[in-house]
Amino acid sequence: MQFESLYLKSSESKKEKERVKRIQTLTIAIGVSVALISKANLFLLFKENFQLFWTDIGSDGILSAIIGSIIAGLFLSLGSKFFHDLLDMLLEVKNLKRKLNDRA
Repeated sequence: MQFESLYLKSSESKKEKERVKRIQTLTIAIGVSVALISKANLFLLFKENFQLFWTDIGSDGILSAIIGSIIAGLFLSLGSKFFHDLLDMLLEVKNLKRKLNDRA
């Protein structure tokens, strides 16, 4: 799979959908990789003695740690699009407010 020209939007809907799909695939791969490297186990994230990184597996079990990290990586990657869209909306509101102030 090629990840070239991800930042260039296309006017053709088919090419644009492919570009969005490639971006989403890349963010999922990076999110899961970061979560696995840092052992960001979603099942243990809210426990009192939570430890990042693979220093000690403890009584959790390696399978539970890997599955929890993969789920956390998916949440990270899917949440990034939500926050990106939210920041885009805030930027548009800021620009509209600036235009209204310039008119006054």
